[in-house]
Amino acid sequence: MELETSLKGGMDFGKWVLVGKKQLGAGGNGIVWATDPAEGKADNAEGKHGAIKFFNREKLERRWENKAEVDIREKRFRIEIEFQRKEGQRPGILPLWDFSPPEADLIWFVMPLAKPFTELNLSGPERFEELVRKIESIAHTLAALHDEKKFHRDLHPGNLFLLNGEPVVGDFGLVDFPGKERVTRDEDRIGARDFLPPEMKRNAANAEGGPADVFMFAKTFWVLASGQPPEDGPLRIDIPQLQFSNVCRHPRAGRFDVLLDQATDHDPTRRPSMREFCTELTAWLNPPSTVAANTDLNFVAKEYQNVFEIENRAKRNREELIHFAKAALATFDGVLNQIAKQISQCVHVEAHVGYPSSLEDHRFIETYGGVGLVSREAKGVRVEIGEAWKCFLQSFVQVEALTDDTIRIVAGHLAETTVQGERFYGVPPAWKQEIVAPRGSARLENGMEILRSGLLENLSAAVDAFGKCVKQLRK
Repeated sequence: MELETSLKGGMDFGKWVLVGKKQLGAGGNGIVWATDPAEGKADNAEGKHGAIKFFNREKLERRWENKAEVDIREKRFRIEIEFQRKEGQRPGILPLWDFSPPEADLIWFVMPLAKPFTELNLSGPERFEELVRKIESIAHTLAALHDEKKFHRDLHPGNLFLLNGEPVVGDFGLVDFPGKERVTRDEDRIGARDFLPPEMKRNAANAEGGPADVFMFAKTFWVLASGQPPEDGPLRIDIPQLQFSNVCRHPRAGRFDVLLDQATDHDPTRRPSMREFCTELTAWLNPPSTVAANTDLNFVAKEYQNVFEIENRAKRNREELIHFAKAALATFDGVLNQIAKQISQCVHVEAHVGYPSSLEDHRFIETYGGVGLVSREAKGVRVEIGEAWKCFLQSFVQVEALTDDTIRIVAGHLAETTVQGERFYGVPPAWKQEIVAPRGSARLENGMEILRSGLLENLSAAVDAFGKCVKQLRK
């Protein structure tokens, strides 16, 4: 008798009894039923509702004439049991409660009865922040696994669950980890088709698991947020129907446009790591609590960059990176003008806004064979007192575009003395702070907000340091 028709509610398997009149679901290799602890057999699992997954060998033998194919799938099923037996206590992974004896003809394992993300209805702007929090939690779990070279390789919404209110990852039938027996063959095409990266379709056996997970995770995020079925291939932002902020209308959804574009890049080496993906989600969820010094500068918010990216794609070329750095520098205009006005009122000497000088100590050090400098621009506010001996106060912002597609921004206040135009080196700045973050990222947006606020918050101390320079000059 075939497994689908032979299973009935009330049947015992070890310490477990099937519940209900029909199976919960079926996949390529197995059948899942609801299960409860059998009376008098459950030990510490008593009272827990579970799901029991059976390996459906009969169905696979009907589908595949080649017995070796069925044996491989059975091997994957057993590897899944072994992996979850070892990793099931890790936070964020669906636990394994029980499994069939090694000698059993019918192979099964029991896990908690959890709710898949596909049943949570997380799409739409109203629930977007909740979705991001759940996705971030899953990303933390996957990043920790990736740190140990353990890769899921079958990520899609149906394999993410909510257990006791906590997001968890399940279904590790295609998992890869150090020391695992090679099961995938060169000709195999494994995983959910519309979520697969190109390299998994071409040669799954030799595809790197980390970048593949990132690709599938980005597609999963897109599907959950949009409520739409997945599109095959990368999520290119120059295709309107694939742009994340076009399918999810949350006001801040556009901050993920570049991330999902990069995470589904056709070239796996250009994708961010799962740790970087997770960091970006965390940054989005934790914007700085500071208030923007000049809200009129919102024209260069993330949404503006998305338009720029769409119109000037050209594979994130050099010109695009330089333009972004210029736009980032422009966001500080309001703060610098405000600083110039306040300094002029305080010292009764006109402060000039223009290109700053004497910033050698604050420049990026170009490296040979590593990260290099693409462009550098700066703006500053400067006020001087004195003649041959001069004291000057300079508030500055310097933006550098780097060859690894990141932006470095240094902001600070300098109070120094010069003699015949020559400055005294080794004088520490009154205040200085810098950030380095990927172009177009939420981390960069957050960092710029912090620097704008920092310039205003530390201006008083900088003017005080300038006053001390002038006082010393008069002695």
